[in-house]
Amino acid sequence: DEDPGFRVEGLTHEAISSPDDLVALLKRGQKKQHFLETTHNTSSSRSHCIFQITVESKVTSEGAEQGVKKGKLLLVDLAGSESLKKVHAANESD
Repeated sequence: DEDPGFRVEGLTHEAISSPDDLVALLKRGQKKQHFLETTHNTSSSRSHCIFQITVESKVTSEGAEQGVKKGKLLLVDLAGSESLKKVHAANESD
């Protein structure tokens, strides 16, 4: 459920109905991330990425809906914390 008191600029919310849709959405989000090569890491993340996946499953008994079970999964990739000057990152300033 969305919290009406909490907003993040640029945040998107999308409903999907299949595993293939989920994979496509994750790939689309990954393309928006920024990476930079450093001497310690060939693809250091320079942006944060957070996916919250909510799974809902209808509970039925003898064809009648008895309720809904929900679960949430958070996938978080925080930007690299290494000092850019120390790892000789190209085209970045600290």
